[in-house]
Amino acid sequence: MNEQPRDDGEASFSGTNRQRMIIFLGVIAGMLMAAMDQSIIAPALPTIVGDLSGGGSYSWLVTGYLITVTVTIALYGRLSDIYGRGPVYSFAIVTFLIGSVLSGFAGQIPILDQYLSGMAQITIFRAIQGIGGGGLLSMATIIVGDLFSPRERGKYISYVMVLRPGHDGRARSRWVPH
Repeated sequence: MNEQPRDDGEASFSGTNRQRMIIFLGVIAGMLMAAMDQSIIAPALPTIVGDLSGGGSYSWLVTGYLITVTVTIALYGRLSDIYGRGPVYSFAIVTFLIGSVLSGFAGQIPILDQYLSGMAQITIFRAIQGIGGGGLLSMATIIVGDLFSPRERGKYISYVMVLRPGHDGRARSRWVPH
């Protein structure tokens, strides 16, 4: 992807329309992943906290994620200017997925159970997930800005922001009631 900024009102991406749409679908997939995570975690928090015996640490699950998202959003923009959009967005996705998988195993990793409670584990893993989540959120806007001209950006940014699951969907997990 050509990443040279332009001031003439045109998109900085110089590929075909098909390539543009494929990249855009990747951006939507990343945002959908982050939105689904939030849709699953929010209703399941009381069950997760109860399962991991962390009554007093309820707020840290949310706070750990939000702090790392907030701190990393600005960093991803600068890192993508230095290293390119693709590698930085890929790093964000991989980090988010690693944090997600580890969060699912919190309290069930024997070597960590010796040193950290299940709640401490999931809080740390959610913070790792937040490092990736910050990249998913900021890179979506940055990539759409590169793909489309200023005239088209509003339309495509709205697609990114609207395409997210509602809270009516059922997710299957050990903490989400079926």
